[in-house]
Amino acid sequence: MVLYVGLAAAAFLITLVLTPLARRIGIALNMVDHPGGRHINKYATPRSGGLAIFVAFIAVFLCSAPDGPAKIGIVLGAIVIFILGFLDDLYGLSAPVKLVVQIAVALIVTSFGVRIRCISHPPGGFSEIRAVWGIPLTVLWMVAMMNMINLIDGLDGLAGGVTAIASSTLFFIAIMKGQFLAAIMCSILVGSTLAFLVFNFHPAKVFMGDGGALLLGYILGVISVQGALKAATAVTLVIPVLALGVPFFDTLLAIVRRVRAGQPIMAADRGHLHHKMMDLGLTQRQTVLILYMISAVLGGAALIATISDVPVSAFFLVAFLGTGVYGGYRFGVIERENGHGPGSGHTRG
Repeated sequence: MVLYVGLAAAAFLITLVLTPLARRIGIALNMVDHPGGRHINKYATPRSGGLAIFVAFIAVFLCSAPDGPAKIGIVLGAIVIFILGFLDDLYGLSAPVKLVVQIAVALIVTSFGVRIRCISHPPGGFSEIRAVWGIPLTVLWMVAMMNMINLIDGLDGLAGGVTAIASSTLFFIAIMKGQFLAAIMCSILVGSTLAFLVFNFHPAKVFMGDGGALLLGYILGVISVQGALKAATAVTLVIPVLALGVPFFDTLLAIVRRVRAGQPIMAADRGHLHHKMMDLGLTQRQTVLILYMISAVLGGAALIATISDVPVSAFFLVAFLGTGVYGGYRFGVIERENGHGPGSGHTRG
């Protein structure tokens, strides 16, 4: 345990020192979000903070992870996905270009042996998945994870805090399952995101940008494939879904909302859960803290599911999905067919 605390501390210190420098780089390159439109920040804010998280992760991971193909693949994927996000922050890339590169990144990782290798089925058995199926499933999961974190990065401190909570949950699961590499990555991610929150919590001095959000989603995707999804247990899928419940369900609701509205799935909008909560009168800080608490509760449920039997895990998953659907309608994240669901008249920006 001392090792993991040390890794988290190292990542924390590196991120803490480098974030002000990353902020200045963003200002120099005019990577700045100005108030207005979909942006709810009141002041011009650089979106280059992900650079500090990236350097901290690569530096600590290279020094601590055991040598092998997985290490090489994870580092290569992290470099490519961060460059993609950084260029998007700098120039603004099209959705198809970003999707193609995200798929390429996922394929890079799988080519180095990081992929889903088994699928669980009641009452506790599992079947190995051949590469012809395991690789596409891994790519789908990885691409989804990259975009999940990017989608919730809409309020000061939201993506960073939710990532820190999810990483803490996945860390304890990795320890219980004896998954050394996943535990290392979780430790680094917790340290770096907590340090970044010093500058990113409301009112934010710097944003992580697409570079940071895509990187965090990528790392969480690798962690879940190496950790929670790697375990041959009947609760394999339940665990990461619960641990990453807030971004998972917000993304699911966004897809449903956009399909019903006839919009492209990758199109940006102001219908996310955090937007709707603010439309109800909550402040940024209140909204973020509530979503932190929800993430923590779901993380606790994921831990219980890890050590419980199938019925208990199934109960948590059904309760989570049911509550999420109800909340989607209640907050207007999903609107009823007549368009008069709660929150249907709210717009921001």
